[in-house]
Amino acid sequence: MAFSKVERPKETRVGSVRMAVGAVASLALIAFLQTPLLAIPVTVDGVRHDVAVGTRIQDLIDAGLVTSSDGDVVAASDGSVVEVGRGEPVGVRADGEPVGPGMRIVRPVDVQTAPGDDVVEPLMTEREPIPIPVVEEGEGSFVRLVSPGAVGVRELTLGELSGQVVDERVIEEPAPMVLRRVELSPHDKVVALTFDDGPWPGQTDRILDILAAERVHATFFMLGSRVDLHPDLARRVVEEGHMVGNHSYTHVRTRVGHPMTAMAEIDACRDAIERATGVRPGWYRPPGGLDTPSVYAASEQAGNYVLLWTVDPQDWRSPTPEQITSEVLSTSECGSVVLLHDGGGDRTATIEALPAIIQGLKDRGYEFVTTEEIPSLAWQ
Repeated sequence: MAFSKVERPKETRVGSVRMAVGAVASLALIAFLQTPLLAIPVTVDGVRHDVAVGTRIQDLIDAGLVTSSDGDVVAASDGSVVEVGRGEPVGVRADGEPVGPGMRIVRPVDVQTAPGDDVVEPLMTEREPIPIPVVEEGEGSFVRLVSPGAVGVRELTLGELSGQVVDERVIEEPAPMVLRRVELSPHDKVVALTFDDGPWPGQTDRILDILAAERVHATFFMLGSRVDLHPDLARRVVEEGHMVGNHSYTHVRTRVGHPMTAMAEIDACRDAIERATGVRPGWYRPPGGLDTPSVYAASEQAGNYVLLWTVDPQDWRSPTPEQITSEVLSTSECGSVVLLHDGGGDRTATIEALPAIIQGLKDRGYEFVTTEEIPSLAWQ
């Protein structure tokens, strides 16, 4: 049986011809669009440019053909720039009419631009504490906390980007901390010798020998870290009738630290002294005499009096024994508290000056007291 033949080659030839014609037409269109005849003259900020049909205004901006720029974000307080080019976009007019950046150019046009407006940064509010002011009443070395005071609150309006303060108002006024400074009675011819920064082997023990020979008692403000290193020496101070005071654990300057730092330092020193001597100190001397509300609050919470000084020969600067002696004798008066050091460095000059200091004060009729005797003399 015979089958008829399908003449597909003829159709194939027709399809091929059609495809070829289409390709030629596409190439011709591309070539036509790329000819200079389709470039449109456009004036941008007074300068002529030839651009392709359909070019957007944004394309002109992106190509750097405009002379204007976007606005900036400026600080709310002083107008200084905090973010460049993040303000309002460039303003554009085509033949005098406002247009957007997406407008396409299909005919000759005169494009004029203007700088974008600056934008003021957003604002935010936050609250912060107002430190407790300190009011001191009276004079003297002995400090009592009369009123603890209270922290105030202020509300700040800030630039969100610059952080600059635009406005502030007080939400709650702080209450002052009131401290009463008291001195020993001027009618009592007494002097208190105090020693800081020990116990220090080779120095504290020599001072104890001198005090024993002179039958004088003193007060030693100890560092907790030193007590942990030399508990036997701390114990000897107590056993020989002297008083011990708290001088912090590491001699950190609690004025510049966090309020909790003062409390931790006082507590750690108290515990170290109590472990070594069995005595819980009732006096605190802040390192360097630097005091803040947090220091006094921590001391009060720990049940301590604060004791500073009135006579300071600055023996830590390593003056001569004669200079130390002269300064103490010339500035001491009834109720003086003398600051000396048995630790913190080489205190040879202090040790050598001590016998002359004691003898000179005795010759002037002074008696020596410890901190244990101070409340009955100062606060009655």
